[in-house]
Amino acid sequence: MENGSHLLEELICSCHARTNPIRMFSAEELEKATDNYDNRNIIGKGVSYVYKGTLDNRIVAIKKFDISLNTTRKFSDAIYEMFINEVVSLSQINHKNVVKLLGCCLESRYPSLIYEFIPNGTLKGRIRVVDPLRQMTWKDRLRNAREIADALAYLHTGLPKPIVHTRLDTSRIFIDEFYSVKIGTFGFSVLVHSDGTRVIRKPTGDISFGEQMHLYRFSEKDDVRDFGIVLIELLTGNQGIVEQFISLVKKNNIGLVLAEVLLKEGKTEQLMECAVLAVRCVQEDGEKRPAMKEVAQELRKMSKRSE
Repeated sequence: MENGSHLLEELICSCHARTNPIRMFSAEELEKATDNYDNRNIIGKGVSYVYKGTLDNRIVAIKKFDISLNTTRKFSDAIYEMFINEVVSLSQINHKNVVKLLGCCLESRYPSLIYEFIPNGTLKGRIRVVDPLRQMTWKDRLRNAREIADALAYLHTGLPKPIVHTRLDTSRIFIDEFYSVKIGTFGFSVLVHSDGTRVIRKPTGDISFGEQMHLYRFSEKDDVRDFGIVLIELLTGNQGIVEQFISLVKKNNIGLVLAEVLLKEGKTEQLMECAVLAVRCVQEDGEKRPAMKEVAQELRKMSKRSE
């Protein structure tokens, strides 16, 4: 089991064997769990297929690499590294707002990963609900923002080696049965070493094209910026308006871009306070961005005042 030896080596080197138990599943078990990977069980697709399945009477999500996308050696190496990153990171994490890795299967060229099943889609999808009866209220959005911030603060300060997610956005944040969030997709995550260095091989473009990998240096403040962008999306319901949002906050005129459902609630002062925090998170100079622990504390205070 060549994959298994590589995986074990990575785990030992990265976290000195201090990991959560990871169960090894057989290829036969996964085939049975997904009805032989029936297309009707597909719940997600990218550089891998994600299937809904049942293992030990528990509904799970099974991520299986799609070999048909690209068969070049560079692409294959990049995909394998993504799976290793996912296992190394998630095997160390124990937080209620992070997707739990249950196990993996190493009986093929590329390992399959098994996660807890998160039933209510992504935060991106929930933000965009148009039915007035199902739209997120300000209380919902603030609670989810606080949960995300708490999880990131834990990744940055609550582990022997801090973890930087590097790719946080609302499509990688999932909604559970209680409408709380769980951060997922750790394939590009970075472990910060004791000397403070944090280097990852990062694709210059979409990995599905198997582009050349280059060294790129990340820090926890990259996650802070990504969180700020998520917070802007929670406030406005839109993506890609960071510069416009910053400009309107400086002019004290964010009402032009706030989600309509939030405007109707009339909590202008608290919305502005949260908007200012978002701007602090996305400012150009990373050193001036607040730490996620500070962001989480501020959001916790806002939540208490809104009760």
